[in-house]
Amino acid sequence: MPLAKEVEDLLPSVNKFVKLVEADPSILGDSKCAIISRFLEKLGAAIPESIPGGDDDDLPPLDDLEVDDTGGDDERMVPESEAPPPAPTGSEPDDWEGAGKHKEVAAEAKANGDFAGAVDAFSSALACQASALTFANRAECLLKLRRPVAAVLDCDAALKLNPDSAKALKTKGKALRFLGKYQEAHVALAKSMGIDFDPSLTEMVKFVEGKVKAAKDKEAKQRKAKLEREKADKAKQRAAERAAAAERASASATSSPGGGMGGMPGMGGMPGMGG
Repeated sequence: MPLAKEVEDLLPSVNKFVKLVEADPSILGDSKCAIISRFLEKLGAAIPESIPGGDDDDLPPLDDLEVDDTGGDDERMVPESEAPPPAPTGSEPDDWEGAGKHKEVAAEAKANGDFAGAVDAFSSALACQASALTFANRAECLLKLRRPVAAVLDCDAALKLNPDSAKALKTKGKALRFLGKYQEAHVALAKSMGIDFDPSLTEMVKFVEGKVKAAKDKEAKQRKAKLEREKADKAKQRAAERAAAAERASASATSSPGGGMGGMPGMGGMPGMGG
């Protein structure tokens, strides 16, 4: 019995769909394919509920993998808007005596909790003579005033003069921790502890290590999800290419001479067929 014209017109699309299902059976789990799935089940076919890795919906979106770096960090500081205190120009010869007097004033102000006054006095001392220790002391006072950005700048200046300044490394690590830059903070704190172990920093180091681990875990999950997405995309692409090739082959076979039913040898010569 010859096929109806509308059925013949649909066959290429049906063949393509079948090839796609063969490559990825999870397609039948889509609600849009429900009527086809029910029909196949009536014929005794087993419809898979899901095929791992067969659909992007099986993969968590990258946004869901984000780790809130601020979570559980009530001590985190907002970067200040104030300009950093002046840095020495180095255009004048060192004034050791003047620097000493200003540092005495700064030390007294710092001891009394007058950190703003100490910053001013340390700035005057630095104008007389640049010193790694003076930069580190001013950075410590700036951090007390909740000015972590300026504190980091002073620590960097101190470390240029003395790369092994434990005080500068410790203060820089603390400032970076309060800015939420945990990876950089971990590097500075670890180096500081290696030079001059400070038991008071133990808890902060543990806290920062936890944040660094969380960030690495997040990155690993994102990388894994990306690879799985790429793998699923490639599988779908290959399935589509196979289906397209099968469709082309089917179309070629149909259009070639002798490719149809009427071209089968011997049909016209069978007794009684031609009258």
